[in-house]
Amino acid sequence: MKFSVRPACSDDIAPIANIVLARSEWLEQRGMPSWRSDVEMVSAQAENPHGTMFVLEADGRPIGCTTVTDSTPPMAWTAEELAEPAHYLYTTITDPSLRGWEPGTLIALWALTWVSAGV
Repeated sequence: MKFSVRPACSDDIAPIANIVLARSEWLEQRGMPSWRSDVEMVSAQAENPHGTMFVLEADGRPIGCTTVTDSTPPMAWTAEELAEPAHYLYTTITDPSLRGWEPGTLIALWALTWVSAGV
């Protein structure tokens, strides 16, 4: 299987919504909170003109997404931590049927490489 990451676009809204719903079902089956109520908000991030959402593809098919920003939200961070430059990775959601390939790990490793390249 060949994996790649690219910026999300409006064509990704439906595939991302499907990924969010699949992950939500997986979480709910295990009695955990899910993303179901946020599916529209998460998938709409694909249209962000600032290009902060990215899609993980396997053989050209979207299987995950994440959002990267260089501004850290103030929740759960001290003032000292907020003063440090950092990138923040959030809304990372992957297709649970591909868990064996560890797509969340692939996204995290890609983000580290992308940020360290100074993009």
